[in-house]
Amino acid sequence: MPNFDHTVTSLFRREIFQKHERALQSTCFGGFLDGMDLEKELKSHEGCVNCLEWSRSGEVLLSGSDDKAVCVWRPLEHRLLTKINTHHTSNIFSVKFAGGETSVVTGAGDGNVKQFSLRSGELLNLFRCHKSRVKRCCNVADNKDIIISSSEDRTARRLDLRENHICKSGNDCQNAIIVAAAPIKSINSNPTRTEQLCVGVSNSVAYIYDRRMLAVKYGQGQATRPLMTFQPGHIKYDMGDCLTTWCTFDPTGTRLLCSMGSEYVYLYDVVDPKTPILPTADYPGNGALPSPPLDFKAGALKVRGNDMFNRKEYSVAIRLYSQCLCLYPNSVTLLNNRAQAYLKRNWKGDVYAALRDSIRAVQLNPDHEKSHYRLIQSLRALGYNERALEKYKLFQQRFSEVASSSTSTDLFERLKAAVEAGDLEPKTYTTVDGYHYDYVHRYIGNFNCQTDIKEANFYGPNQEFIIGGSDDSLYFLWDTTTQVVRKLFVGDEHTVNCVQPHPTLPLVASSGLEDVVKLWSPNLRQDYDDEGRTSKERSNSDTSHVVSDPRAIEQFCYGNHEALKSEMHLASRMFRIDDVLRRPGEDYDPNLCATS
Repeated sequence: MPNFDHTVTSLFRREIFQKHERALQSTCFGGFLDGMDLEKELKSHEGCVNCLEWSRSGEVLLSGSDDKAVCVWRPLEHRLLTKINTHHTSNIFSVKFAGGETSVVTGAGDGNVKQFSLRSGELLNLFRCHKSRVKRCCNVADNKDIIISSSEDRTARRLDLRENHICKSGNDCQNAIIVAAAPIKSINSNPTRTEQLCVGVSNSVAYIYDRRMLAVKYGQGQATRPLMTFQPGHIKYDMGDCLTTWCTFDPTGTRLLCSMGSEYVYLYDVVDPKTPILPTADYPGNGALPSPPLDFKAGALKVRGNDMFNRKEYSVAIRLYSQCLCLYPNSVTLLNNRAQAYLKRNWKGDVYAALRDSIRAVQLNPDHEKSHYRLIQSLRALGYNERALEKYKLFQQRFSEVASSSTSTDLFERLKAAVEAGDLEPKTYTTVDGYHYDYVHRYIGNFNCQTDIKEANFYGPNQEFIIGGSDDSLYFLWDTTTQVVRKLFVGDEHTVNCVQPHPTLPLVASSGLEDVVKLWSPNLRQDYDDEGRTSKERSNSDTSHVVSDPRAIEQFCYGNHEALKSEMHLASRMFRIDDVLRRPGEDYDPNLCATS
């Protein structure tokens, strides 16, 4: 019989230790970030590295590659433990621990899922159930012997590793739990609500399914009904194909992060999902809410933001307003200013973001004339001319003095002309019908067009940061709350696909089109190299793998915006990475930060 007192004491000590450990991590993490740089390249693969997976303890790292091999690393020792030849006939796209981390599961382009002994490399299980490429597999937190595999054949399948599975003739195995609306690119399970699965497919919608409510027969052609669906509200106004290359829950299971091809990275709230903005709907306020005066710090950020706006550096202005709004989220003036900066910058999704800010400002203070005007401008920019004209007439009655200005009357004439010409509402391009919840935050600046396995993940003990890959040889690090790009890391010669944070330490493993795995860690030593430079001086040199200067970051974001807008190949971009990795401020072109 177990010793009850001993058990209680052990649990108490564990909780106290973990509480202090989490506090220490949170305190130190921000400081570590300043010294992050490339620590080591792990070399053994002979092809692109398409997937990475840390063990729960963070002592072992798995990598899968185009060379059809799985490498098992001791990354903290920079040592290869073993290399498993999987005998897949096509590229490996997914690798997972299984069976209490005693085995490895792989999914590949040949449509097969295999299980190998971690110790001996022996093949333990083979699943040939899928009819097309297997893109991702995921574990289920409450059962170490279950793997969920997903494929471009539109199915997700429940694979029980304890069974000696033999596939039926015609690949008609009855283990499909999801039939998606499009080829599946990504799948992950909720770590706290293990019945939930998030699925990303070859369209702009991310899906959450409840495993307890799934009952499908593969082959009947009907898609499985999801529990919830998510899509950025502006997508339907953008011409072009989007797909969800990666989706994952945060450790609390309350937020969903999605990386989108031909788009950016989006954060959704799963517990309190955000209702999408409908331009034709009314959003009445509840009376003017008092807006407290800004303190010194927030006031200084606002003044700098206004200065950047006047200098037409709209991205910088948006960054400063966003930082200020984290301190004063109900500031009508800040919401109005950021909306104006969004409209001026006019990057992908900016007009919709301006509409969201304008509606929020009007709800907070229905008497704020500038917010009403910004709302009309946003509707006009989206193409809702008839709705904008209705709003303008109400604006004209309520704020006659402002409406009589030349700028306002010019807007009125353009709206009237558009409506008379029959240009009432915008054409929408979405092919995914239904009601989809909107995003909470968006993280822009990266470029995701050339591969369909690009990841984005939470980073930090309290998920303070978001990291995501890009086609410009970089991976990005954003502040989760402010949505600001904090740093860029040169993670590949071409494309960074995988960015996997260590489960407890401020380390990151990344990979891409190169045949190496790169480890990133904080350099805490102020040692000197052969040229007498400290680590900080090296980070500012042209040999650094880190871009931290805000103005250089703006250059990259602008270049990626232009590439995304005109679908240019990266080779024809207006600047190269070598041109930006110089000392901060050197040869900087301010015109790259302006969009007009």
